[in-house]
Order: sequence, then structure tokens, then C-alpha cells
Amino acid sequence: MKEIITKYTDTETEHYFKGLSNSNGIAYGKLVWHPSFEEIITSKSEIRYDSEDLIKAIQIAKRQLEKLSSRVDKEASAFLQFQIAVLSDQDFLNTLKGELKRNKSAEEAWKNHLNQIIEQYRNLDDQYFRERYEDFLDIRNRVLGIMIGHKANRNYIGETIFVGKQLMLSQFLEMDLEKVKGIALFYENDFSHLAVLAQAKKIPIIFKLQARPEDFQEESYGILDSLNSVLIMNPSIKCISNYESQGYRFFDQKTSEKHKNKNKKKTDWVIEEIAKKIIKGEYEEGQKLPIEIELAESFGVGRNIIREGIKFLSAKGLLFTGPRKGTIVKSKSDWSIFDHEVINWGIESVNRDSSFYNHLFEFRILLEPIVSQQAALRIEEKQKIMLKKKLEIFEKSMEDPQNRNLAEINFHQQIYRSTNNIFLSSLFHLVKVSIKENQKLHHFEFSTNIRICKKVVE
Repeated sequence: MKEIITKYTDTETEHYFKGLSNSNGIAYGKLVWHPSFEEIITSKSEIRYDSEDLIKAIQIAKRQLEKLSSRVDKEASAFLQFQIAVLSDQDFLNTLKGELKRNKSAEEAWKNHLNQIIEQYRNLDDQYFRERYEDFLDIRNRVLGIMIGHKANRNYIGETIFVGKQLMLSQFLEMDLEKVKGIALFYENDFSHLAVLAQAKKIPIIFKLQARPEDFQEESYGILDSLNSVLIMNPSIKCISNYESQGYRFFDQKTSEKHKNKNKKKTDWVIEEIAKKIIKGEYEEGQKLPIEIELAESFGVGRNIIREGIKFLSAKGLLFTGPRKGTIVKSKSDWSIFDHEVINWGIESVNRDSSFYNHLFEFRILLEPIVSQQAALRIEEKQKIMLKKKLEIFEKSMEDPQNRNLAEINFHQQIYRSTNNIFLSSLFHLVKVSIKENQKLHHFEFSTNIRICKKVVE
């Protein structure tokens, strides 16, 4: 029976999840849940793959492992070399061909072939060889993942504790171990390759965690204490103080991580990252986004944050969601292109693709003659005086690069206000962004010809 000790604090509920461990270490970080590979496979089970897909996936898996083996230390490389040897073994591949003849699906043939080997190894008497079943499980999952197009890009943005049912050795070695400070697993044991390497790298790890996947769906932070074989979710101030009295400094890390950017919550970050991928074309028009569970894993956040992000971007016209259709990237013509945030996302993506900025600058060239003409017809006496003052400040700022940008923005803003048209005035934010970006791109040029500005005022 699962043991959960609950304590109520002012803001969050503190949970203690027990487990097993023979390592010594304490880690603090964001608790990031990772779905099992079986869950990912099930979500894409309707697709059928042929023998060519399988052979190609095996070749890619082998190259990936060879590349990974060249980057890790000798002990880790030895484990990976065994997996590489299996994928190169002719007897192994010949037996697979027999499975392919007996199965309509290459996916089923691969799973059947590997599952038989896994079962054989699990039943061996020798513990060392018995534990090598993990290598075949690792190989099985990697090849299947390649076939279905699964990419576990874990964009950890700070110190993290990996939480999941299981973690394969090659997955562990691919992670950013500078950010992964601890591991908590529902399965596994302390004789696995993962346990050996985690201890060698001084990463505390807990096995057989007495918890449920749903316990980790919301964003939370925690302390992994392998000395006492416990994972503490949302530790209270009292709990943290207790650890601090022993020489640990978790509270400062938590404060720094949770408030790294006060103006950017996790949801905002996810929204911005997905939006930039869409604008850059990494997610193309008409493309179906990865399923919710994969996006959550990729960004290292809870599924609720992904849902909120998709809702927000759908409201901006970038995405469409529908029953049995998933989440699809909409055409550029559907984007709320005049929206402040969409404009900012586009400009921030300009480093890779300048077309967005070019379209914005072209729009400004077409717009400003209309605005100037309307301002000339509708400007009021007080606004004339204000416009002349803004022009004087703009002229004086020509020798002061730091203030010139602001002076130019204020001058143009006054022209837009002088149209006395709420729709034209509201378009000024586009010009503001254009001026700022132009200043970045052309540091040594006046972003606007001052003589033209004088003509506009006259």
C-alpha cells in the first residue's frame, strides 16, 4: 500500500512518497513527469509500418548509439557497445527476418522478436546476465521510437528531478546531466546499469516509488532524499529549513528557479516557444503538432500548461484543434497578425528568417503616407505644438544613439495620434517594433531621414 504523509502549508500540500535506494545523496529541483514508452506507442498504434521502415530504423538506432558511445566515459560506453553489437549481429537480424514473414506488421515482428529475447534473459539464473534484459528493452524502445517518429527532446530550463515509471540507460546518457539532479522511478532496481552509472555520477536515485502518475501532472518542486529513500513534493518552509540546518541550500535554488524571470511564467514560455516554432516554419502550415503528452515531455511541463498554451495560440489564429484531428498549424492568412504578441514573436524569430521583418517593413512603407495624409487633415492645434516639440527632441537626439531610438518612436507616435482615428492610432505598435528592430540592424545609420520628418511636419 502506498504511504503518503501529507502536511498542509499556506500555499501547497507537502507529500512524502517512499521508495527504495542504496545510494547516498540529496537533490532539489522541478519534478518532471515522463510518460512510459508504452503510453507513447499506444497513442500511435493506428499506424502500420513495413519491413523497410524497420530496417531503416535499426540503422538509425545503431548510428545514434555509436555517436552516443563516442561521447560518454568508458564504463557507459561498454554498456552501449553491447547494444551496438546486438544490432550488428547477423544471427539476430536473420531471426528477425523470420518474424517479419510471420507478421503483417513490422512493428509487431520487432516487438515479438525482442520480447522473446527479453523473457529469456529475465529467466536466467545468473543475476548479471539476467539484468542484461534491459539492453534489449532499450534497443526495442529506441527502434520503435524512431519508427513512429517519437522525439524525446527534454527542454529542461533548470535543475530537474526525473520522475517516471522507467528510464532506459541510453535515455539517461542522452540527458543533460548538468540539469538532471535526481531520478525517481516506479520500477527498476539497484542492480540495473542505470543504477550503477547514476551512482558513479553521484546522481541520487530512488526505485519502486510508491506513487501514481497523476500525482505529478501539476507543476511542482521537490527534494529527493535517497539517504531516507523518500521524494518530498512541495516541501514546506519548515522542511526546507530542516535540510538547510544540515548544510543544504535548497530554498535559494527554488526561489531562483521559480522567479528566474518574473514576467514569464511557464505557460508564457511554452506559448512563446511554440509560436516561434510556427513562425520560423519548424511547425509548417497544415502540420499536426505532437500529441499533448509528447509536448509536455518535450517542454518539461505539465499537460495542463500545454492545454493552456494551445488554447491561447488557437485564439491568436496560429492553431486549430478539433475532435479526432489533433492540433494543426493554421495558414498565415488566419494569424492575428496585427496582435502585439504575434508581432513580437515574429520579430524575435527574425534571426533565422528575415521574411517576417521584411513584410512588416513593407507594410510600414505602404501605411505611413496614408497616416501622414490623415494626420494633416485631422490634426488639432494642440497636437501641432506637441508634434513640433517631438521633432525638436528627435533632431537633438541624432548625436545620442541611446536616446535617438526613443525620440524617433515618440515622434512617429504623435503623428499616428494626430490622425484622430482609433484604428490608425492602434496600428502604431507595428511601427514601434519596426523602428526598434531597424535600429538593431543598422547601428550606424539614422533609421529615419530627419529632412523627411521635417517635411511631414510642415
